[in-house]
Amino acid sequence: PDLRVQSTIQFIRKNELNTPILNFALEIEKATVAKKDNLILNVDGMMGAVLRDLGFDIEGLNGFFIIARTIGLCGHWVDQKKNNSRLLRLFDWLVHWGRKDIRDVPPLK
Repeated sequence: PDLRVQSTIQFIRKNELNTPILNFALEIEKATVAKKDNLILNVDGMMGAVLRDLGFDIEGLNGFFIIARTIGLCGHWVDQKKNNSRLLRLFDWLVHWGRKDIRDVPPLK
């Protein structure tokens, strides 16, 4: 289990926050773990549920996850510079791997 999820849920329970979406996600986790023990509620799913329970607009939630990824990327960069290790560089063919070739869009009929 993810300790970040467990400690956040403990904090929520201790402060008696109303979290119907998180409660629903935890019920789903019970069903998925019964099928396969590694199908747990991850930190992103838990945070999404909690942020919705706190009233954040669903369209704005991606921003929270982008901020977290950006901070993590900065941390990796600082570690690599501090340890004089090589920064990760991707080959050109790998950078374009996930992109489909641009195609003409057929006109609407």
